[in-house]
Amino acid sequence: MPKRTTTFVTILSLIILVLYFFGYNPSFVFSTKTKLIIHPTQEWELVRTIDGNLISIQKNHVKNYVNSYAVTEFQRGDAVKFVLNTKIFDQDVIHKGDTIGYVYSNEEQRRLIQLKGELGVLNAELEFHTTGQKPEDVELAKRNLDLALQEFETQRKLMARSEALISDLVISKEQYDIDFNALKVKELSVELARANLASIDTGEKPEMEKLIRSKIEALSNEIGQIQNRLDLLTVVSPIRGILSIDHNSLMTIPLNENVETIVKIIDIEKPIGLMPIRVAHRSAISNGAEVKLRKDDNKGRVVLINNIAQISIGSPYMFYVVELEKNNNYTYGESQDAAVYGSEIPFRTFLTLHLTH
Repeated sequence: MPKRTTTFVTILSLIILVLYFFGYNPSFVFSTKTKLIIHPTQEWELVRTIDGNLISIQKNHVKNYVNSYAVTEFQRGDAVKFVLNTKIFDQDVIHKGDTIGYVYSNEEQRRLIQLKGELGVLNAELEFHTTGQKPEDVELAKRNLDLALQEFETQRKLMARSEALISDLVISKEQYDIDFNALKVKELSVELARANLASIDTGEKPEMEKLIRSKIEALSNEIGQIQNRLDLLTVVSPIRGILSIDHNSLMTIPLNENVETIVKIIDIEKPIGLMPIRVAHRSAISNGAEVKLRKDDNKGRVVLINNIAQISIGSPYMFYVVELEKNNNYTYGESQDAAVYGSEIPFRTFLTLHLTH
C-alpha cells in the first residue's frame, strides 16, 4: 500500500477508534485492490501422444473441470496420417462444427474394403440360393420327376400282381421281397426327384437362407462400426472461438515431452477473470461480490472461490473467478487492475482486515 494511503487510513482509523470508545460503532463496506487475469470461459485442445494417438480435451475454466475427453487409438503397425485443415488459419472465428483436420488410417481403410468385398460375395451367394434356376434346369427336373412317377406306378402294379401270386403260392417269398424292395426304391426316387425340383425352382432350404442372412447382418454391422469410426476421424471443433497462437512455446521447454499440441481453440463468447485474494479477507469477500476494472470501467461478479489456498512470499491467497459483464475484446492472459467490494462489516473487523491489507 502507498505510504500516503497508509497514513490516511491510519489517521482515519484513529479518529474512528476514538469515536468508537465514545459509543460510536459504525460499519463499513470492505474493499481491496488486486490484479485480475483475463481467461476464456472454455477451451478445446487437440494433442498428439508420442505413440501417435490423438487426444481431444474440452475444459471449462469457470469451475476448472474437463467437459469432455476423447482418445482416438490406432492399431499397432497402422500407418496413420493427420492432415490439418490450414484454411482455419485464414478465419477470424472458428465456428462450432468447423473441420479442423482429417485422420487417415490405412488399416481401417484396408479392413473396410475387405469387409465390403466379403459382403458382396455373401449377397451373391444369397441370390444364388434364393433365386430360381434357369428354365432348362427346371424343365429337366420336371421330366426326371415324371419319369420317377411312371417307374413308381409301373412297380406298384407289379407289386400288386406279386401280392396276388404269393397268396396262391405261385411265386417264392424271395421274389416277393425283391418286388417289394424295388417298390420302395421307386418311391424314394419320386421323393428325391420332387425335392430336387423344389430346390431348383424355389431355392435352398430355409435354414441355408437364414444362415446366409445372419452372416450378412453381422458383416453389415461390422462395416457400419468401421464406417462410423472413419467418420469420427474427421476432427471438428466443439466450440466457437479463435485459434490460440502462442509462439512463446518455441522459447520454453515443454512440461510433457510425451504430448504435442496440434491446435487449441479458446472461447470468445464471454471472458472471465481470475484474481488472487488473501485468505484473511475471505470472510469479507464472498460469492456475488462486485468487481470493478479500473482501465475500462468494466464490472463483474465473483461466481466461484477456490477452496485451496496458494502459498506466496507474503501471505497465503485464494483464487476468485469473476464473470465479467462485457466482452471488451481482451487479450487472454493480460492483467487488469481491479477493485473488489465485499460485504458490510463492523468497524473493529474492518480495522483488523485493513491492517492486514
